[in-house]
Amino acid sequence: MTYFPYMVFARGEAHAARFSLTQSGMPPPPDDFGLRLASGAVDAGYAGLEALPAMEAAIAASLGVDPRRVIVTLGATGGMHLAAWSFFCPGSRVASETPSYEPLRSLPQAFGAERVSVGRDPSNGWRLDPERVRRALAGARPGHVFLTNSHNPTGALMTGSEVALLAREAERAGGVLVCCEVYLEFAPPDRREPAFRLAPNAVSVSSLTKAYGLGGLRLGWIVLGEGLVDQRERILDLAYLTYVDLPTPALRSGLAAFERARSRDRASNASSRARCRCSRPG
Repeated sequence: MTYFPYMVFARGEAHAARFSLTQSGMPPPPDDFGLRLASGAVDAGYAGLEALPAMEAAIAASLGVDPRRVIVTLGATGGMHLAAWSFFCPGSRVASETPSYEPLRSLPQAFGAERVSVGRDPSNGWRLDPERVRRALAGARPGHVFLTNSHNPTGALMTGSEVALLAREAERAGGVLVCCEVYLEFAPPDRREPAFRLAPNAVSVSSLTKAYGLGGLRLGWIVLGEGLVDQRERILDLAYLTYVDLPTPALRSGLAAFERARSRDRASNASSRARCRCSRPG
C-alpha cells in the first residue's frame, strides 16, 4: 500500500513537466540565500545544547506562548506524523476532512486508527459542519478531528469560532483536534487564528515552507493547546525515536530567518508610527 502517492509522483515525475503545477507555496529563495542566512563555518554541534532550545524560544516568542508548548519538527509533515503517532492509536476514530491533503487520509490508517471522512460543503464556502463531525465521532472513545486551515486544497479560511466548535466535538469524544496551518500565514494578520489559541485540546502544526519558501530547511513545529502540555515529553520521545534531533545548520538558518522577519516587522511598525505622527493635524 502506498500512503502518499502524490509525493511519489512529485518526487519522481513532476520535474519532467514543461509547466509544473506541483509548487504549493512561495518559490525557493536565491541560491545564495542559505549562505547569507547562516554565514561563516557550518555549526555541526549537538543541536540539543543550544540551537534547538533557541529555535523553540524563537517560535514561542513569535506566537506569544510558553516554549514548553512548542516542539520543533522535521517540517510540517514531521509535525503531522508525530501528532498522528501520539494520538491516532488503534481503537481511536479520526474524522478527517475531504477533499484533503493525502496525509490527512493516510496517517490515521498508518497508525491503526479508524478514519471517517467528513466532506466540506462546496455550496457553503467549503465549510466543515460541526454536526457532521459529531455524527462521525458518535460512539468513539477517543475520537479526534484532523483538518487544515486555511483549507488545502481550496484555500477556504475558517473563523476562530468555527475551529473552536470543531475542537469541542473532539473534546466531547475524549480526543484532540489536529490542525495543519501551513497556509494560515497567507491570511490577513487579523484573521490568523491558530487552533492552539482557541481550544485547550487543539494542536497546531506549521512550518517555514509554504509562506516563507524555506522548505529546504525542513523546519516545522507543533504548538500544543494549554490542556496538552503534559503530552510534550511523550511526543518528544517519539521524535527521538524517529530522528533524534534536527540538523543544527538548519536550526541556525531558521533562527536567522526568524530574526530577519522580526527586523522587518519592527521596521514596518516604526514606519507606520512615523506616518501616524506626520498625519496628525497642527
